[in-house]
Amino acid sequence: MQVARPPGGFNVVVRPEVEQYIQTEIESNFRIRQFWTDILDRIKITALQEGHSLPSDGAPRFSFIANGAVDFKIPTIQIVYECFGETLTVLSALVWTDEDYEDSTYG
Repeated sequence: MQVARPPGGFNVVVRPEVEQYIQTEIESNFRIRQFWTDILDRIKITALQEGHSLPSDGAPRFSFIANGAVDFKIPTIQIVYECFGETLTVLSALVWTDEDYEDSTYG
C-alpha cells in the first residue's frame, strides 16, 4: 500500500487509552506534557520518513522513538501508529522510566 503525506501533514488521532496513559505519566513528570505535544507535531509531518515500518495486514504501521534527555528528567517515549488516508492514529505509547534505563544492558 502506497502512503503519501497530505500537504499540511497528517490529521493526528490518539486513541483514548493512549491519551489516558500519557496523562497518568504527566502526573508523575510534568515535562512529558510539552514533549508529548512536540512528538505529535513532529510525526504529523515526518511520520513516513522517521518511523520504522512494522509488519501489518492492514494500514501501514510504524514505530517511532523520541529520545529524551535523562539528565533533564525528560524520558524517552516510543509510539506505534498507523497511517490511513490523511489520518495518523497513535495506537500505543510507552514512556521509558528511570527503572527501564537501570534494567538495561548497561548494567
